[in-house]
Amino acid sequence: MDHPAVTVILPVFNEVDTIDETVASLLEQDYAGALDIIVADGGSSDGTSERLAELAADDPRLELILNDQQRQSFGLNAAAAAASSSLLVRADGHTRYAKDYVSRSVETVLDT
Repeated sequence: MDHPAVTVILPVFNEVDTIDETVASLLEQDYAGALDIIVADGGSSDGTSERLAELAADDPRLELILNDQQRQSFGLNAAAAAASSSLLVRADGHTRYAKDYVSRSVETVLDT
């Protein structure tokens, strides 16, 4: 199987209670190719942005951008525009992902 570079795009807003688990589950993916994560924060007021900044300082695969339009669709578009990979995988901020989420997503795209 090919292993093209993948960018996970993740729009968030006020997710401080779950963001650590979400990001950890994405950073722990079993995907064999290059993987980075762009989080578009919609102006969270609960400490989400600050926590994401701390996480990004510890792992260069994680990037935080501002979604100043504060709508999920704008956050997805902003994250996609900032992505360096041609293959995008969408994620949400209040979810924990199985270790093979990205690899299975890529496999499905490549097979179809």
